[in-house]
This record gives sequence, structure tokens and C-alpha cells, in this order.
Amino acid sequence: MAQLFAPQALGRLIGAGSHSCFLPLFGVREVASGIGILSSHRPAGWLWSRIVGDAMDLAFLAAASQAYGAEPNRLQLAALAVAGVTALDVLDSARLRGS
Repeated sequence: MAQLFAPQALGRLIGAGSHSCFLPLFGVREVASGIGILSSHRPAGWLWSRIVGDAMDLAFLAAASQAYGAEPNRLQLAALAVAGVTALDVLDSARLRGS
């Protein structure tokens, strides 16, 4: 929700500099994935869409690190958090695929 309703503040928090204008698009993607996961009887596909989204988030953070005003230490912490969420998404997707 922060991506949708407070993208500039979130951008400052993660050190994204001028790239925070993209955050609302990522927020829409996250909400759509969440709705798909919660409303589907077979959410594995939606979980895989989250993994693709996580990869996009990591690419965004890498690109943002090159931007004017970027804060590399904050971006690295954000990337670490996204990598942790990605690992959980992969584990859940694999678990659901096996069931």
C-alpha cells in the first residue's frame, strides 16, 4: 500500500532517489497478485507471478542505485529484504506445485 499511497516517502526510505515514480506501478502489481492468490483455488501461478515481480523489484533497485541522489546502503538493505521475500515466494510456489 505504501507503493500506491506514499511512493515518494517510500522512495526516500529505500534510497531510490528520482526513481520512486515507478513505485505505484509496482504497488498495482502487488495488489493484483495478492487478489489472485487469495481468490484462487490454485494460487501457484499467482505465486510465480510474484516471483517475476520480485525479479522486477530487484532490477529496479539495481537501476535506482545508478540514479542521481541514490543511497546505496539503503538500496542494498531493500534488495536484501526483497531477496528474502523472493526466497519465501519460491518455497511456497514449489510447495504448492508439489501438492
